[in-house]
Amino acid sequence: MKAQSSPGRTQLLGVAFASSDIAFELDHRGLITFALGATRSIIGLDAEAMAGRDWRTLIHSTDMAMIGLVLADLAEGERRGGIRVRLASADPTRPPINGELAVFRLAAPPRRVSCAFHLSPNPSTAPAADALLSRADFEEAVGSAFSGASTGAPLHLDLVELPGFAARAAKLSPSAAERTRQQVVDALRASAYGGFAAAELAPDRFALVRSTEAGRLTEHLRGITGASVERASQDLPRDVDLQQGLRAIRFALDCHIEAGPQAAANVFNHVLADTLQSAKGFTERLAQDKIDLVFQPVVDLRTRGLHHFEALARFEENSSPQDLIVLAEQLDLIGEFDLAVARSVVKTLARGGNTQIAVNLSARSIVEPGFVAKFLMLTESQPELRPRMLVEITETHALQDLHSANILLSKLSDAGHIICLDDFGAGAASLDYLRRLKVDFVKIDGRYIRSLPSEPRDRIIVKHVVLLCRELGISVIAEMIEDEETAKLATQLGASLGQGWLFGRPSGALDWQPPAIPETPPGAWR
Repeated sequence: MKAQSSPGRTQLLGVAFASSDIAFELDHRGLITFALGATRSIIGLDAEAMAGRDWRTLIHSTDMAMIGLVLADLAEGERRGGIRVRLASADPTRPPINGELAVFRLAAPPRRVSCAFHLSPNPSTAPAADALLSRADFEEAVGSAFSGASTGAPLHLDLVELPGFAARAAKLSPSAAERTRQQVVDALRASAYGGFAAAELAPDRFALVRSTEAGRLTEHLRGITGASVERASQDLPRDVDLQQGLRAIRFALDCHIEAGPQAAANVFNHVLADTLQSAKGFTERLAQDKIDLVFQPVVDLRTRGLHHFEALARFEENSSPQDLIVLAEQLDLIGEFDLAVARSVVKTLARGGNTQIAVNLSARSIVEPGFVAKFLMLTESQPELRPRMLVEITETHALQDLHSANILLSKLSDAGHIICLDDFGAGAASLDYLRRLKVDFVKIDGRYIRSLPSEPRDRIIVKHVVLLCRELGISVIAEMIEDEETAKLATQLGASLGQGWLFGRPSGALDWQPPAIPETPPGAWR
């Protein structure tokens, strides 16, 4: 077959080529009728030589079945774009070519399929071939779908269960099991956004996000497994903030793993509505600075005198500050939340006196572009308040770039703020933080402190952390001190400051009085 090159067809394909590296057309048999573009440099064939070839000779074997399902389900007048795919080089010694494929089935006769291939700008970041995503990568793929889908295009979350699939596959021969599993993977990828936004969450349970109709996905899966397929689909509103949508999706995925797709669909709708309401109320309170502060004393363990207060935010009476921080991070509002709390602390300090107050800043906020500058602007007209405003870095979010984080913390320190690293020994905090970050205080995670009287191993850990910090010129705060026995052990082990219910619970007032110290029985604490 010779390449057809009528002016109308060439002009039409030229439009497609203007934004692609290779453009070609398929007839109803799946044969390439003609092609344009950098075919020689990309796959090693001249455009004319591609005419008459089956499309399967163009697609790498890892993606052939998936693309076959895409083409089979493509309705007249439907377009699918941004499908991650690998082309096969005419030279079998060359690796596959990574890129994205867009396909469009013409509605009018002869009902051919127009295709446009774009080279990947960074081939090294291409996803693993013929595989499903991990849970974390799937959540990232949802973000890609939100930002990459055309404006106004609906997005859908599909939760799929194949009851008993893993157990039945285990009874097959290894090759048969792998072949069947790969068919399931191909079917899910064919319906997923970009040909990749599908994940295996647990045995028999899968999820995908898509921006097109699901086509015959259920039918394909039933044909592969020979069993029932349970599937629930949820619309992802485009007017919902990405972080709000992700929060609902995370809850739905957790529920899908535990209880299946239908239960997860109900959870999604409930959590999405709750999230939208929470986000609205949260944003309104931040805008109006309607954040209540309570203050918990931090004392000198040897003199039992007040050193400073830690400011804790409250939206509702008896609510947990940790819950607020998690919600703010899930809604991507943590920076605004931290600034709102800091504004309230500045107002409290400006009323006079010499009291020092620590404000909690999420590690995630610290590394947000422009956050440190905004934080310093809060006291720009009152720089004398900065030494009285301690900064406590909370560890709900790991600091990935410690060098950059240290530069930002140094700006706060140079401005006069005292820096404290919270919850050392838990979560993301590690010895590398002590090596890379210049801080004034380290607050040892309260689980180690609370167990000092009963756990000798914890006493050894705390003792050596204190010694290490002392060598580095860092003072130690022991939190969760609830009784006198724990307080005295923390003091003996070298902690400088203490915090906990023994010294005072959070209160809306700054008028703290030291509690009475009980007498020590003779012979104790030697």
